[in-house]
Amino acid sequence: MLQVKRLTNKPIIYDPFISSYLSYVYDYKYVNEKSLLAKLYYFIDYFSFKQANLILTDTKIHGKIFSKFFNQNKEKFETVLVGSDSDIFFPQGHKNESDKFIIGFYGKYLPLQGVKIIIATGKILKKYPEIKFEIIGGSPENKLYREIFRYKIKNKLDNIELIPPVPLSQLPEKIARSDIQLGIFGGTLKSKIVIPNKVYSALAMKKPVITANSLAVRELLTHEENVYLCKNADIDSLVSAITKLYEDKNLRDSIARNGFKLFKKYLTPQIIGANLKDIIINLL
Repeated sequence: MLQVKRLTNKPIIYDPFISSYLSYVYDYKYVNEKSLLAKLYYFIDYFSFKQANLILTDTKIHGKIFSKFFNQNKEKFETVLVGSDSDIFFPQGHKNESDKFIIGFYGKYLPLQGVKIIIATGKILKKYPEIKFEIIGGSPENKLYREIFRYKIKNKLDNIELIPPVPLSQLPEKIARSDIQLGIFGGTLKSKIVIPNKVYSALAMKKPVITANSLAVRELLTHEENVYLCKNADIDSLVSAITKLYEDKNLRDSIARNGFKLFKKYLTPQIIGANLKDIIINLL
């Protein structure tokens, strides 16, 4: 970023998406916050933010956290929602050919996702023979996946299917099979300040979504109107949320309809692109 600043006198717009410092120190906990490596990550992030004239974040609270951690003027931040590609993710009806009630999730087993919470929830809900969990995205190369795989075998969790990663082109078909889609439940800093792609994709496909309650989610979504919220990193709360929607089809369908309406109003590429265009024009 510093080199870019030296090459031009034009305004610089920076879209960090994530902070290396916050991710490696606070989310993944790979690096001790007092170590030299942590200081290096901080330095890189700090100067990238400092050289920018405008910084884009996916939620307002994400911008506030960046501003606080890296001592940046909050006026430099603008929120641009992530949304989803409506040419790929769109309503396809319910394509589940089995007699199971499917709880769907996909992800890379990252700390913010709370896959352990989901698996523990599945263990409790094994008493419902109709409910099945389809967890997409794990691979043997991932330490957490291997741990969860052993846990599933040990506890004979036949109601949980661990599915390898699928190409993006096949993901909508998997989502279309589900009755409920799950968001994130990891309890990390990042889980509290972002709205993940999987939530937007579910909204775009007119699926009811359960995700953890957070300041970020509440910037856009409303409990029992277009999403169902539960406590973050709380197994009992997720069990209760799934049970509630499993038993209440009317609420499930209402959340799905309202979520899709919200997506069409605020979250398509065309709408988000127009908002970003306005932000850029105002900067010039």
